[in-house]
Amino acid sequence: MDDLLHTFAEQSAGFGDYEDAGNLSHYFNYCYYLALYHKRAVRLPEALDWTMQSLRLAHQSGHDGNFKRCLALFELLRGKVTVEEERRYREVLAECLEQAALELPETTRFGV
Repeated sequence: MDDLLHTFAEQSAGFGDYEDAGNLSHYFNYCYYLALYHKRAVRLPEALDWTMQSLRLAHQSGHDGNFKRCLALFELLRGKVTVEEERRYREVLAECLEQAALELPETTRFGV
């Protein structure tokens, strides 16, 4: 099974570049369930890699429910993360905050 998944992962590496909602949704599901598979197989580096990919896709698609699922999965894995993995996680969250700040409507400041 692992060999088949590895082959499929290599062939699907470019799927994350698609921008249409349907492909993003399918690729998100693939990445998320692959992260769960690796977590259950106690392959935590792989689980974390796929979780991070899922998190990026959930953010890219604007799907808050999927984003929450990824956050929850990362928190389950947090006890085993390396400093580098924690840094990558924080980078994704920082990107999300930056985008959210850009999407806020401008407010008029009175008396300034």
